[in-house]
Amino acid sequence: MKKDKKWEVIITIIVSITGVIIAGLTYGTNRLQAKVAKNESLPNFVVEEKAEYDEIADKTIDTVIEISNLEGRLNNYNSETITILQCQYIDEEGEFYSADIPVENYYIIGVKSGNKVGVIEKRETGSNYVKLANLENDISRYNRGLNMGTLTIIPKSYIKISYMNLLDEKETVYYETEILKTNLIDNEIGQQQFDEYHMLSENNLGLNINTTNNVTVEDLTDKIMNASEKAIEFKTEGKGERAGMDIIDKIIPLLSTILGACLAYFFGIKQQRKLDKKNKMLAASQLYYDLKSIEDYLKEETGAVNLRYSSEWQVIVAQCAFLEPEQVKKVYDIYDKAYNYNYYYRSKEKRGKKIEKDSILYYGALKKTMFGEKGNCIDENMYNSEYKELLECLNKEMQKR
Repeated sequence: MKKDKKWEVIITIIVSITGVIIAGLTYGTNRLQAKVAKNESLPNFVVEEKAEYDEIADKTIDTVIEISNLEGRLNNYNSETITILQCQYIDEEGEFYSADIPVENYYIIGVKSGNKVGVIEKRETGSNYVKLANLENDISRYNRGLNMGTLTIIPKSYIKISYMNLLDEKETVYYETEILKTNLIDNEIGQQQFDEYHMLSENNLGLNINTTNNVTVEDLTDKIMNASEKAIEFKTEGKGERAGMDIIDKIIPLLSTILGACLAYFFGIKQQRKLDKKNKMLAASQLYYDLKSIEDYLKEETGAVNLRYSSEWQVIVAQCAFLEPEQVKKVYDIYDKAYNYNYYYRSKEKRGKKIEKDSILYYGALKKTMFGEKGNCIDENMYNSEYKELLECLNKEMQKR
C-alpha cells in the first residue's frame, strides 16, 4: 500500500513538471507568433528633406520635410520635428565653443494628409528658410571681415515618430536629416537630442526667428557661449541621474533573469547566443570595412570624388557591445570629421568651386585621426595608436567562430 502511494507521488510530480514545460513552450510559441505578426505589420517610414527651387529667381526658396509610409499598419501616428544649428565658434581670445543652438518652430507649417500609406505628413519652414539663409550670409561676411573662419553653422533637423503596433505597444523611431541625406538613428541618441533641445529652449538659449526679421551674428555668438556651458552642465547632471538609474537597470534585468531561468533552456537560449555572436561578428565586419574604405579614400583617391561612408554607422556601432568606451569615442571622432569633410566638400561642389581636398580643414584632421606621424608629417603607412587598437579589436571579433 505504501509502495503504491510512493508511485502516485512520483507520477504527480512528473505530470506537474510536464505541464510546466508544455505551458512554457506554448507561451513561447504564442509570443513568437505574435512577434512575427507584429513585425510583418510594422510601417515602413521614409523621411526626406527637400529643397524647393525657384527656377525664375534661380535660388532655393524653402525646405520641406516629407514623411511617408510605404507599407504596414499605422495607428495613433504622431510626430515632432526640431531643428538645431551645429555651431563652432572661436572668440577673440582664442577660446573654442561648440553648441547645438535650437531654432525654435523652424518647420512652423505642418499638414497631415490623413492617409495611411504614401505621404502622411508634410512640414515647411514658411519664410524661416530665407531668414536662416540671411543669417548664413551675415556669418560669411563676418568671417571675411576677420580673414579667418571663426564661426561655422550647420543646420540639422531631427524627427521623432511614434505610433501603436499590432500588440498596442507604443513604438518610437528617430531620424536625423538634412538636405539630400536622412539617417535612422538610435533611440537613445535621438531622445538625448530632443532633451537637450528643450532644455536649451527653456533656458532662453534658442533662436526664435518667427518673432524677429533679423538675428544678428552677435546674438548667435552670445548664445553659443552660454549654451556651450549649459550643455556641459546638462550632460554632467544626466550622468549623475543615469548612475542612479543604472542600479535600477541592473536590478530589473537580474530579477527578470532569475524568473526566466527555469524556462530559458526550453526557449532555445543556446541558439539565441549563437545568433548574438553572429550579429556581433557581422557588425564588427561592417564597421571594419567601412573604416578601411575611408582609409583608402584618404590614401588613394585623387579624383574629384566626395568621401562616402555608411549612413547607418551609428546603428552598427550600437551593435558592437564589445568595444571599450574609448574605442567608441574614437569611432565617433572619425565619423564626425568624415561628416564635416563630406558637408564642406558638397558645399563647395554646389557653388561650382574647384575642390582641393587639402584646402578642407577636416581632410587633414581626418588623416591625423587615423594615421601616425613621423616628425611633423603624417605617415599614411602607419596607424595612429588608438585607431590601430580599434582595428585590432574589430578584427579579433571578426575571427571568432
